[in-house]
Amino acid sequence: MKLAIAEGIREMGGEVRTGIPVESIIISNGVAKGVRTKEGDFFADTIVSNADIKHTVTDLVGEAQLDKKYASRIKAVEYSYSAFVL
Repeated sequence: MKLAIAEGIREMGGEVRTGIPVESIIISNGVAKGVRTKEGDFFADTIVSNADIKHTVTDLVGEAQLDKKYASRIKAVEYSYSAFVL
């Protein structure tokens, strides 16, 4: 499935990079604009995180970048089991 998603992104003119851990998501004027890595900053029109919402908000975006009420709600989220069924 991973290859199918990557292939679809490439077919639409996108670029897929793997094996580069993201240190943070770059926010400008309240909008995600790119990601910061040890290899440099990468910018795109659309930023997608495959991390869970808590990690994305608290570690990659940073609570200071978000509305306090929203950040508080995300911090209160409890993990649960999930699964995909094909």
